[in-house]
Amino acid sequence: MNLKLTIAAAFSLLHNLIFAQFDQLTISNNSNTRAIHYSSNGVVWVAGDGYTWRSANDGDSFQGTQSLDLVFWGGTLWGQTYGILGLSYTTALQTGVYYLGNDALVYRSQSTYGQWAPAYWDNLNLFPPRNTRDIEMGSSRIIAVGEQGRILVSDNNGVSFILIGAPVSTRLEDVEYLGNNTWIICGVNTMLKSTDNGSTWAAIPSPVTGGGFRATSASG
Repeated sequence: MNLKLTIAAAFSLLHNLIFAQFDQLTISNNSNTRAIHYSSNGVVWVAGDGYTWRSANDGDSFQGTQSLDLVFWGGTLWGQTYGILGLSYTTALQTGVYYLGNDALVYRSQSTYGQWAPAYWDNLNLFPPRNTRDIEMGSSRIIAVGEQGRILVSDNNGVSFILIGAPVSTRLEDVEYLGNNTWIICGVNTMLKSTDNGSTWAAIPSPVTGGGFRATSASG
């Protein structure tokens, strides 16, 4: 009995240590939250379906910015964000798509009021879908990935992007910078690796088959 009580107490303590670190935040939006990024100096960016929020105090409180929307035939289409990369409190990059569901988009904000402008825009084509899924910053380059094996790179802090070739045409879900000019991309039945700062990519064996998956990196 004592052993059971000791195990139960230890489990309870561990549970509290792990889960007591999170508080639910209330923001004035009921849409899906899809992306979050910690920039630096307490700056946090959060984005989802039709909204973008930012914090200057480590997420204790958030301020809304202009959403990714588009005036189309007299109506407004809300944007759907898949990835966000905060560079500062006034500058961030978003990847995503309008609810029309078509373009490969990267948006950049450099304004106190959080106003967004396209940094990359494909021509309007409904099929095949070309929306971008994720974005990451390395030591000197920013890379975004998305549908149809698309890889976009920027060498000017996200002001503009260029499309580079990829050895696959499947959907790319996630991109991570590992350091030393090394990147990895995960997607549907796909893993790609670059050791020349994203200029060229080679397929590497995938640990799973079927579906898509994501990656993350850690140090230490």
